Amino acid sequence: MTLKRPQHFVFLGLTTFDSLPQREHALARQLANDGHNVDFIEIPPSSAGRIRTFLDRLFSPVSMQNGFSYNGIPENLRIHTPPMVPTAVRNSLTPALDRWLFRKWFKRTFPRDSLADAIVMVMFPMWWKWYVDKSFLGARCIIYDIADALDIQGTSRKVLHKLEIAEAGLKDEVDVITYSAYEMRAEIEEKFPGIHSVRLPNAVSASFFNGAKRNGNHPRPGHIGFIGMMNSRWVDTELIEQIIRKFPECTVSLIGPVESRFVRRYKKYRNLKLHGFVHHEALPHYLSRMDVAIIPFQRNNITRVVNPLKVYEYCTAGVPVVASWTEELEHMRDVVYLAHDEEQFLEKIDVALREENLALRQKRRAYAEKNSWTARIRTLYNAIGDVCPDLRAKTGPSQSSDSIG
Repeated sequence: MTLKRPQHFVFLGLTTFDSLPQREHALARQLANDGHNVDFIEIPPSSAGRIRTFLDRLFSPVSMQNGFSYNGIPENLRIHTPPMVPTAVRNSLTPALDRWLFRKWFKRTFPRDSLADAIVMVMFPMWWKWYVDKSFLGARCIIYDIADALDIQGTSRKVLHKLEIAEAGLKDEVDVITYSAYEMRAEIEEKFPGIHSVRLPNAVSASFFNGAKRNGNHPRPGHIGFIGMMNSRWVDTELIEQIIRKFPECTVSLIGPVESRFVRRYKKYRNLKLHGFVHHEALPHYLSRMDVAIIPFQRNNITRVVNPLKVYEYCTAGVPVVASWTEELEHMRDVVYLAHDEEQFLEKIDVALREENLALRQKRRAYAEKNSWTARIRTLYNAIGDVCPDLRAKTGPSQSSDSIG
């Protein structure tokens, strides 16, 4: 199914558009490529956040190598940066002032009734109650997208409590829930009873897929790689060090922001390469040179419900993937080597390094091809059409420009 075109989508973002790529960026770009008008409202910057960023760049430069601009943003995708708020968005000391500043800006940017037919994508629950609600927006359809556990966004008990309050407000006004992981389903059905909910996993874009082709056979002993942010809340940093030590003949690459304390800890190993931030469009180049890609997750409530974007990205190159077992990754066991403990993780890497099965590589590529953002958008259209039947297009398939092949 597809929608009548063009529709007006408004994203209330989780991040800015110059942060590390996330599903909100991919969904917004895909909708724009599909011919819809998209307004992406970034999370309001804060004076406290700017100070923290300055200090991090001063004292922890590697950890902050994550700023960039996208290339080729469609004209019908407009990015809006709200005015700065006095304190951090999550830990605001002046919520009434923050709300007033934002709403004043919002009314100037979006005149009255301009969103009457809009489809609003709420990517961060704290927008609700603290900044906006359904009566303020006046939107036709409101979708709350749940990408991860609330714990990953709540850096303290106080923030987590605020997020829970915001979600409670959304429960009374949202039309559709989209969520990324199988393991979220039971909790969502309990938390949002009676609300139409649809699983919308992560995916990969056509440009990424087409760019990530393995460059022949690599010389031994091998190259082990991890792409992502090194955050000890969900990454097992002890396991990474064990991998570096267990395979001293292999090059181990960490591609992405790394906190300075880990840089100091790991830099003594000669087989380790710290690449820092790498532009998302350059990642296929790095993937094509890997022999094994790893997902060394911690076992906790955050990773239990993570549908890892990096699985789809790793599979575009057909590279063997070794991951810590989680309930969610169990659903991907056909394309991932799963390990239940540290010893098994190291054993699986050894097996993956010796893998010479072309059929397995092709299977992973096929898995990535099947799980495209083009397919995800069709799922989103179906969900919108279920609650707003008059938005369905009468005939004709989706004409997305992001088809893989």
